[in-house]
Amino acid sequence: MKSIKGYIFLIVILLSSFISTACMWTKEGYVYSAVRYMEKKYGETFVDANMFNKDSVAMSLRKNRRIRVIAEYRDFNGNEKKEWGDNYLYYLHMDEIYNDAKEVADSVYENNKVYIKINKITNNFPVDVNILELYKRGTFTTYIYTDKDIEHKEEDAIKIKQGMYDKQMYGIVDINYLRKEDFEKMSEDKIDEVSMKGAYNVQTNLYMRDMEQDIEWRYGDFNEDLE
Repeated sequence: MKSIKGYIFLIVILLSSFISTACMWTKEGYVYSAVRYMEKKYGETFVDANMFNKDSVAMSLRKNRRIRVIAEYRDFNGNEKKEWGDNYLYYLHMDEIYNDAKEVADSVYENNKVYIKINKITNNFPVDVNILELYKRGTFTTYIYTDKDIEHKEEDAIKIKQGMYDKQMYGIVDINYLRKEDFEKMSEDKIDEVSMKGAYNVQTNLYMRDMEQDIEWRYGDFNEDLE
């Protein structure tokens, strides 16, 4: 009798596992599994979830819906073992990321504005990961805007790159030299507008992982003024 009960219990467990896995691979089940993973990992509530692509789900933090994060189920370590990962850890460390980037910018530009954008690349780091691991992964972009004269732009860019490298912040740095009137108007929601309108004196992208990078500059054509 005990043997039969044991077999029945094992069958129930296997069926539950099968049903759970099968449900996950429906669209609704995949989204549900992603949200459940995020809420269990972070103890937060996530809403407005939907498929971002075939392997990942986008969702918003309920207490701050401007934070839109990605969860993804894939092989992160190359060992053919799939697991959930996400990019929310960068948002949790946003103040530290900003402060370190601002310190570098302040060392070069008297007047500057710094904005951080988290990329949609996921990782499977634990919640208590050292921030240097996030920096080394570099899946964020730092935008620096200044009204400084462009005469010493090469030296400035080299200093910025060295400063970020010293902090092991291996993301991308986008530097824009603006006209004074545009610098005054600049805000985070105008990042794309500056790029699309060519509303900069000069602009460059620095890639931290390439210390031998030839810095290339683009000159703005001011198609339209910033609003």
